[in-house]
Amino acid sequence: MSPAIKYCIFDVIGTIFPWRESFRFNSLLEGIGLRSRLPELELRKLFSAEIEEIFKSQEGFQDYIVKAYGVERRETPELIDRFDELLAREAEVHPRAKATLRELSEGRCLLVCSDTTGSTKVMLERAG
Repeated sequence: MSPAIKYCIFDVIGTIFPWRESFRFNSLLEGIGLRSRLPELELRKLFSAEIEEIFKSQEGFQDYIVKAYGVERRETPELIDRFDELLAREAEVHPRAKATLRELSEGRCLLVCSDTTGSTKVMLERAG
């Protein structure tokens, strides 16, 4: 890599953690016991319409859970903690990720680009 490169920006899921079908958002929510009262097609439409807000902030994520699963807003922090726990358990670091990151970090700043709900932060902390 060129010494002129000072920053490396990369996504977390699909790079450090290889994509797995079990990372699908609604599958993870079902994995913590949530069942939507909406028909599947309607749930998908809601997710598509809200996706930007979901990944923009913790509040957007909470709003989606309330709308899609009919839970009380006060329950959402605990549900998100369980979601993060399940996601972290499902995640396996790519076999070469740590060595590659060490190599890239020599003289460069590594910037992680991912959601802002905090879920990927939990994954990274668990992975070391």
